[in-house]
Amino acid sequence: MLNLSPHNRIEKDLTKDFMSSSEVLGTPKAAKVLRHWLTGFLILFFIVLFLPWQQNITAEGSVTALTPQDRPQTVESAIAGRIKKWYVREGQNVRKG
Repeated sequence: MLNLSPHNRIEKDLTKDFMSSSEVLGTPKAAKVLRHWLTGFLILFFIVLFLPWQQNITAEGSVTALTPQDRPQTVESAIAGRIKKWYVREGQNVRKG
């Protein structure tokens, strides 16, 4: 800084630790608006993550049973007959005998 005038010195008004470049320049208005929009979208995204989600489709037909155990199943066999009770369930390990 050129101190050409002895009567109009500004060194006593300005100190280096008082002003930083970001304080002198300030934040542009567009950056503040962008920050507010991004913060809003981030909060909205975080809220949407915890909303319940259920996918639905439209179809025609009839429901036979809701659980797999109640659904009709066909078993191919050489001997004709009817199965009265299942002793195993889907996914169980079965041993011979």
